[in-house]
Amino acid sequence: TGNVKKTVKRIYKKANHYLTSIDELDGMITVQMIRAGAGITQSMIRQKPDMYKGDDVLVQFSNGDLMIETKGKVKKDGRIGDETQIILAKTGKRVTGKIISHKLVRIELN
Repeated sequence: TGNVKKTVKRIYKKANHYLTSIDELDGMITVQMIRAGAGITQSMIRQKPDMYKGDDVLVQFSNGDLMIETKGKVKKDGRIGDETQIILAKTGKRVTGKIISHKLVRIELN
């Protein structure tokens, strides 16, 4: 919050859309440019991803007791628990898996 300055302003329309506490910005990133002095609405921010498009990750293919690991590259931002697309480094194949940690995606083969 070093770049955020808290000010008090009178808001005349849709006041319930504006953030009222700096704490609401914790763990968030902007989705658009916000000019200095502007009020911040929920639509201007989103939760910070745990994994970013272009990140190199470990990909685990799991089937019961069998686990195979390879490397891949993330195709879209995501948070732990989300599904995301990965391009496998060796084959270039696009697969979808679950984000387990900031550097691990798991694909369950049942």
